[in-house]
Amino acid sequence: MAEINEEAHVDLSNFGGMNESEDLNDISDNSDGDDVGAGSEFLSEQDAVEFYQHYAQFKGFGVRKDDVRRDRKGNVVSRQLVCKREGERHEKHLKKVSRVKEAKPITRVSCQAKFRVRFEANSSKWKVVYFEPEHNHELTLAKQVHLIPAFRGLTNGDKAQVDTLKLYGVRSCNIMGLMMGQKGGHDSVGFLKKDLYNHVDKNKRISLGAGDAAGSLNYFTRKGEKDPMFYFRFTRTSNDNLENLFWCDGTSRLDYQAFGDVIVFDSTYKKNKYNKPVVIFSGYNHHKETTIFACALVSDETVDTYKWVLQRLDEAMFGKHPKAIVTDGDKAMREAIKVVFPNSTHRLCGWHIQQNTVKKIHLPKFLDDFDYLIFGNFSPQRFESKWESMIEKYDLREDKWIKQMYEIKEMWATAFKRERFFAGIRTTSLCEGINSFIKKYVTCKNSMLDFIYNFERAVEEYRHNELASDFRS
Repeated sequence: MAEINEEAHVDLSNFGGMNESEDLNDISDNSDGDDVGAGSEFLSEQDAVEFYQHYAQFKGFGVRKDDVRRDRKGNVVSRQLVCKREGERHEKHLKKVSRVKEAKPITRVSCQAKFRVRFEANSSKWKVVYFEPEHNHELTLAKQVHLIPAFRGLTNGDKAQVDTLKLYGVRSCNIMGLMMGQKGGHDSVGFLKKDLYNHVDKNKRISLGAGDAAGSLNYFTRKGEKDPMFYFRFTRTSNDNLENLFWCDGTSRLDYQAFGDVIVFDSTYKKNKYNKPVVIFSGYNHHKETTIFACALVSDETVDTYKWVLQRLDEAMFGKHPKAIVTDGDKAMREAIKVVFPNSTHRLCGWHIQQNTVKKIHLPKFLDDFDYLIFGNFSPQRFESKWESMIEKYDLREDKWIKQMYEIKEMWATAFKRERFFAGIRTTSLCEGINSFIKKYVTCKNSMLDFIYNFERAVEEYRHNELASDFRS
């Protein structure tokens, strides 16, 4: 280790950032790094720092900035960079007895390798004045250099690609695999999975700002500035937390005017980290394909909550009541529909009736006979006759569940719905299909804002399907 005077000459000027340029590999192939030289000049402090970082990456050691000196005006006039393993762990940390976690491995071993540059006022350049190439520890193998924190991280291009993929619902693990494939593996991608996840989490914290709920409401406010017909309403708890949230955009409101005579909804889907029930209103368009009218995140599944949701639907859709509604049979939904849409025909989902039948009645071939009563297209008189024959055949006249189903027969039997328009919808399979489709975009770890973003991606996909069908027709 030696102070380098101005007369000494060790040829480093061929490295990038200096007066002349030559590939770093060419220089290092001809030396062990000991001929880093005095008098070598850089156009700026940043050039000098980048040079030493590239040199350290090639040799296999991490770098950190150390001593810095400034003039009276506060301008940096001298900069020193040292090996990451310079210095020692403070003795008080080594002797600490009240330790909660096991101590981290010792990484600082008093390595003396360092590099100092100084600003020369006469030439307005930065000159190498001190260089120590020797390390007192083993250097990192070339195949492991990409793991050194100083030499890894997402570039601006990487961040832009990650942000775009996340915007369209691609999971972080899949993004990592994609980018590794693009760049040629772990050692070429330039960052670790941990770095990618940290970037995603940082963006999430920035987007949420004051909180998940506030971020969601701010997002809807901005949506309303771009879409004059965008509609959203919300309620808060006594603790001022977000309780219920309802929204639909201008396109959905117009779709409802054209296709909202028959709507389907349930609240079985809970793909968000708060486990809030999600209510999705949907129907068929002119191609008999699914179209989504509105969505709500609710705190519970009570009558009052469903009444609030249906009232918001009524308000958003300019007071147009659906002619028919198909639901999964939830009692709270039934009561809310009676209050908000008293003149709408309410039908219970045939598929859910089938599932309940299997759970309640454990008799061979009973389901076949009961299916005939659910979906059979015949008169109410024929239904009554078939019903009597069935309960006699299986001796179910005193069965409690059978009695309950008979009392609400007009809500599930096709025989009593033949005069009503249902657009061919007899089950909530539209909702099940939507739930299955949305799984491609959202996960149970999604924040509320994440769910909203990705739900919109799914809606856009449905709308593109309609556009494609319009083109083909």
